[in-house]
Parts: sequence; C-alpha cells; structure tokens
Amino acid sequence: MPRHNAKGETEITSTVGNTYTGLHASDGTINYVINDGSTYTGFRHPSGAYNGVITTSRAATQHPNGSAYIILQADTVGYTPVG
Repeated sequence: MPRHNAKGETEITSTVGNTYTGLHASDGTINYVINDGSTYTGFRHPSGAYNGVITTSRAATQHPNGSAYIILQADTVGYTPVG
C-alpha cells in the first residue's frame, strides 16, 4: 500500500531508471522516473516505475506524452502526483 503524507497525498520516490526498480520503493512510496517530457513516453517506464513530469499546476494530471504530472512539494523535499 502506498505511503501518504499528512495532507493525504501519495508520496513518491524519484528514481533514475537505469536499472529495474519496480513500482514500489522499500519504504512504501511509489517509484517515478522524473523526465522533462521529451525523454520517455507513456505512463510506465521500462524500469517498472511510473514516468513523471514536474509541473506547478494542478490543472491536468497527465502530460501530453503520457507521463503523469508531478508537483514538487512546497518545502522542495519531495514530490506528489497530481490528482
């Protein structure tokens, strides 16, 4: 089961994606490969993680290339998926 922060948002772990990591990190967070929107396409990365693109808006949940939009937390310590 995913780990959530005090606001109820799902916490994620940013992974590089150069080795197989799977969907869940050992601490219960969800693995995402953060990209700029041009590197990877689709929701799933070959490493088993999800693909994510950083955004500052909650207007949409998915980048045009299929990656999930990810919001950098205000304290810049972590990320949460939009939605």
